[in-house]
Amino acid sequence: MVRPSGLAWRSLRHSPRRVALTVAGAALGVGLTVAVLCLASMARAGVEARIQEEFGGIDLVVGSMDGRTWFGPEDLAEIEAIAGVRDVGVAYFPFAGDPFETDQAIRYVGLSPHPGTLQLFKLPRPVGDDEVFVSDQMAADMGISAGQTVTLPFPDQPRTFRVGEIVSPPLRAGTPKLAYFSLRTMQDVAGQPGAITAFYIRLIDPRLKLQTADDIQEALERRHPGVARDLTVDMAFEADEARRTAGGLRSLGLLTGSLTLLVSALLVVGVTQFTLRERLQEIALLRAVGATLKQARRALLVEVLLLGGLGALTGTAAGIVLAPAVGRILSPALGVPLVTALPSIGELLPAVLLGWGLQVAAVWIPVRRATRVPPVQAARQTEVDEAMAPFRWWVPLAALLGALLFQVLGAAVPGGRNEELLLFLALLSGLCGVAACFSLVWPVLRLAMLVMRPLLAGRGRVLLLALRNAESLQRQGRWTTVIIGSALAAAVVGFTLVRTYEEQQTQALRAQFPTPLVVATYIDTVAWEKGEKIVGLPGVVQAAAVGWDVGADWANASEYPVDPEFSESQTVRGGLRLSLVPVDMHGLADLGLVPPEALGEGPRAVITRAMARQTGLQVGDVIRLSGPAGERFPPITVDPFELRVAAVIPEPVAGLWDTDILVDHDQLPLREEADRLDKVLINFPLEQYELVEAELTALKAEIPELTWSTEEQARAALRERTRRQRAILSTGVGVLVLMGLLATVNTMAASLHGRRREHATLRAAGIAVPLLFRMVLAENLLLTAGALISGFAAGLSFLYLSVVVTAGWTIWIPMPLVGAVAGASLLTAVLVALFAARTAARTQVLDALRQE
Repeated sequence: MVRPSGLAWRSLRHSPRRVALTVAGAALGVGLTVAVLCLASMARAGVEARIQEEFGGIDLVVGSMDGRTWFGPEDLAEIEAIAGVRDVGVAYFPFAGDPFETDQAIRYVGLSPHPGTLQLFKLPRPVGDDEVFVSDQMAADMGISAGQTVTLPFPDQPRTFRVGEIVSPPLRAGTPKLAYFSLRTMQDVAGQPGAITAFYIRLIDPRLKLQTADDIQEALERRHPGVARDLTVDMAFEADEARRTAGGLRSLGLLTGSLTLLVSALLVVGVTQFTLRERLQEIALLRAVGATLKQARRALLVEVLLLGGLGALTGTAAGIVLAPAVGRILSPALGVPLVTALPSIGELLPAVLLGWGLQVAAVWIPVRRATRVPPVQAARQTEVDEAMAPFRWWVPLAALLGALLFQVLGAAVPGGRNEELLLFLALLSGLCGVAACFSLVWPVLRLAMLVMRPLLAGRGRVLLLALRNAESLQRQGRWTTVIIGSALAAAVVGFTLVRTYEEQQTQALRAQFPTPLVVATYIDTVAWEKGEKIVGLPGVVQAAAVGWDVGADWANASEYPVDPEFSESQTVRGGLRLSLVPVDMHGLADLGLVPPEALGEGPRAVITRAMARQTGLQVGDVIRLSGPAGERFPPITVDPFELRVAAVIPEPVAGLWDTDILVDHDQLPLREEADRLDKVLINFPLEQYELVEAELTALKAEIPELTWSTEEQARAALRERTRRQRAILSTGVGVLVLMGLLATVNTMAASLHGRRREHATLRAAGIAVPLLFRMVLAENLLLTAGALISGFAAGLSFLYLSVVVTAGWTIWIPMPLVGAVAGASLLTAVLVALFAARTAARTQVLDALRQE
């Protein structure tokens, strides 16, 4: 009786090359998938560890901005009852007007014994009424130890406390020295019994932060009408950004893992296709010696399961072992701390099982088809040649028509809220262009070779034969061209998008920084005369402009409710709040940042494109503004007045006035005490920069809050912003490039193994060894060249259809990077092709004709 397991073992033992190629293809996909999952888990663990260290798990801080509103136990109970809130800690900052810091830069905080307070502030126990807990930073700076008695300054008189504990506070980023007291102590000092000024909140799900913050604000507004003007909400956006980065790495990992699994499955399909002729003969012999079709299929199924399992286990082990080493290399570039961690079973097991299933299917589907071939037909070795699909002319035609159809649909869809639909249609159009490029490359190459045949003299025949063989090889491998060309296509698309973004931002910087330009900013609580000092610095010979910050600070610039009476063309109604910025409009015009239309008579406003998109305002619209309702800090009185939109401009300076209304300060009635210089723009000769910088440095001693930036600094900030994007993109493209290189090696090795008899037959027919060497070398190089040409064309078509036509962008292709990817692929192909040609030339006729 024929045992399927015995047949499978015998087949595997006598085909070591096929086993090695199949297991390598399977292990490649599973290993890379497990590696990227491990990297994503390491990034997630590192981010969460940093969030716990720097933020203590706090998601929201809600409190009174200037200490004018006191909250009580009833407010605490209402916040605790809101859905999504896990823990709440309360604190009291007692000194209104200077609520946070004393002369010694110590922040005094009163904490309740509430359990949530202890957990969020990392306190081992409640603070006693006669003691103080100090932060580790304060203890190190002042030489304080636990159990010591310290005297601390208070507004009324110094007080003495015993140091109970040295603690590591949350929200460590930018935190000064902290002194924690009991809530009763702080209430006694301030004379405000039961007072709470801030709630520290941890949520069940941080993703619901915005919704929960709105619910908390509504709850406090119901209990304290008008509190919204005095309420500040800190949402720990740094933690959100870190989590988004880790989530982006995980998404990239899942996408890259899916691509690698798919590509590895295609590799295995290619190996199986190349060895199909050998398998047909093997199956025919089994059928000839009496094995039934059922027994043959069982033997093949056992073989397939063994190969898939071996590849999955090998890839899993390799991915887990290599992930920490790769993480140490990528961590500085990604800007995310990586902590050694493994993905959960729920993430790892599906990936491994999916990889195993794909490899099994990749081998089983073509082999099962082979079992249906009659033994006599298989012995004639004609099935593979008959199964090779001819060129289907309708494939590129359908792809081109699909690209055109999606472009027409995208043009017919209105903009606005349909941006996601437009993006989806643009992606579909680009993918159709990619399909057309991959399907047209071989007919175009053949046509080009036929046209050039007279110019190739005697070599035309050999090259045409090599081209026919290369086309035959890529058909046998099915997706060989796609696998090898996808790396170059990904490099073209990815690197071009990053380069285009950088060039767009650089051009915006050039427009925003008339070279050279210094932006001096954040000159808090200083008079106009100090601004005049900056404007009058040596070397400022061309132009200067100033702007004021009207309100508590720049982040909360004075906001004016818009009167619902707009012009008929205005689409925005009541409820919108706008930020008004008085500027030196003539100085901005001299710098070339605003057009001459902004300098006409009457109250005129200049808005940015961002503001125009947000509000729907257009040139000529009238904005009716009134003074803010209620009391603000500091108080500002503005009589109702009208502004006519005179111009819409790009953002004048990076990061400044992006969503504000710019008004000439001479046309805006403000109280004198509200004028506070905030920004000064300076244009000067480039050779004077060192002198101007020295003058600004000297002025900083008088104005400590003074900072300044230049175009070069803005460029450095831009490079820093794009560094992480480039690193993440390079990682994904690098994986695809690696897959493409390995696909080249695997494809050529499999073709060499499957065509040994063909090469032996050519040798027996009298083909000279040098001619066979040149033919094999040419066909492998043509195979790679066709794949690279199709990949480059596919990347360009995707960019043109989905970016240039749809978005109207001008793109910059980084040819050195693209050339490096293409060169790496071509160099690998040359090396492998030389090896293949050398092996084919040395093939012994009798050895090749023997059954392996």
